[in-house]
Amino acid sequence: MSWRPLQNPGYNLRVRHEAVIFDLFGTLVQSFWEGHEDCLSDMASALGVSPEDFARAWSETCGERLVGTIPTVADNLRIIAKALGVNPDEGRIKDAVEIREGFVRGRLTPRPESPFVLKELRARELSLGLMSDCSPEVPRLWEETSLSGFFDATAFSSIIGLRKPNPLMYEALCDALGVRPEQCLYVGDGGNNELQGAAALGMTAILVHHSDNENLDPYTTEAKTWQGPRIEDLREVLRFLE
Repeated sequence: MSWRPLQNPGYNLRVRHEAVIFDLFGTLVQSFWEGHEDCLSDMASALGVSPEDFARAWSETCGERLVGTIPTVADNLRIIAKALGVNPDEGRIKDAVEIREGFVRGRLTPRPESPFVLKELRARELSLGLMSDCSPEVPRLWEETSLSGFFDATAFSSIIGLRKPNPLMYEALCDALGVRPEQCLYVGDGGNNELQGAAALGMTAILVHHSDNENLDPYTTEAKTWQGPRIEDLREVLRFLE
């Protein structure tokens, strides 16, 4: 695949970047949303409830799940079951959890170019951070992936209790990396206004727009509105560091 010239190269060449912070889903790994509806339907079947009712209740508890107020998938399932007036046994709960975790493991599959980019950044002695709005099972399953060992620090919303674009989330990760925000590149697919949040703190924020993720993620609103640097291949990140 050939690389296209950088679009909107509005970054500050005078800044020496010491760290690169990546979004997770849709950036380093697969989009979270492909197959998500099927996963919810299978979880509903495992619990013995209507797929429509389950999907609605799952969506309604999303905010609590993402900031860790609901600490596990099993806890979330029990809350939903109670709200729907059913009392599944622990075997059904376990089956539904396994369906969810199997789905998440699949979505954590690295994009083909990700290992190369991360190896190159490590070779350049840059610090690497990961930031993700995610539910409680993701941090644990992330540790099983081939990419986790590349990173110096992570900020998962369900662990730290904050979501993008809350500046405290970015600042916490910068502190863990030992850098100032203006020393960081931030790379993401534009979910939850993450790029605006990064840029507001002085980071060089870059939108990575993978064509195969088109229309998959309902939350990547910045993919259409972002006026800053935009790339279509993750390897182009390296050009910002030359």
